[in-house]
Amino acid sequence: MTRTPIRLVLVVFAFIVSAITGFGQPTTGTGHEITGTWSGIFAVSNPNGTVSHNEVVVKLEVHGARVAGSIGSTIDDQSGFLDGRIIGGVITFHLPAGRVTEF
Repeated sequence: MTRTPIRLVLVVFAFIVSAITGFGQPTTGTGHEITGTWSGIFAVSNPNGTVSHNEVVVKLEVHGARVAGSIGSTIDDQSGFLDGRIIGGVITFHLPAGRVTEF
């Protein structure tokens, strides 16, 4: 298994959510459009020229502009995130320090 920097995962996740929800319109205010469990596969170009295909599973629950949930490589390997927000069609959150998520 390869370790992927979490920033890359967040950027990929933001793109996936934007694509699924209509680029920049992830919620109509109720949050129900993105609340749930999302999964996908993304490709990472490694420094040695190989490409890794990685799965990401994200659980989201939206409450207005606040987002709660978790992210991981499987449904059973999840790390809860902190300070989740949705602003202008972009979801941001922080992972607790010290947690390594492998993808």
